[in-house]
Parts: sequence; C-alpha cells; structure tokens
Amino acid sequence: MLGEVEEVLKEFCEWSGRDRGEYIQQAVFERLKGDLEEIASYNIPRAKEMLGKLLEA
Repeated sequence: MLGEVEEVLKEFCEWSGRDRGEYIQQAVFERLKGDLEEIASYNIPRAKEMLGKLLEA
C-alpha cells in the first residue's frame, strides 16, 4: 500500500508543481499537531510539552 501512496503522491506533486518534501513535511506537521492537541486536551503534560516545541519550530 505504501508504494501506491508514494506513486500517487509523486504524480500529484509533479502535476501540481508542488515540492514533494515540503508537502510531506506540512502534512506530517498538521497531523502531528492535531494528534498532540487532542492528547493535550486531556491534560497530559508530555503532550503539552511536545505541542509547545512543535509550535515553536
């Protein structure tokens, strides 16, 4: 499955003129931010700490 996703991503980025590395980095950032925000909402100190670091980056 990962191979197919990679192929579609490559095709999409070439077609849309986007940089694949930047696209991946932004997607990971958004997903990680969402996950950490959800976990931090339960007052988990480590999640709050990691979210703070992510938002400062």
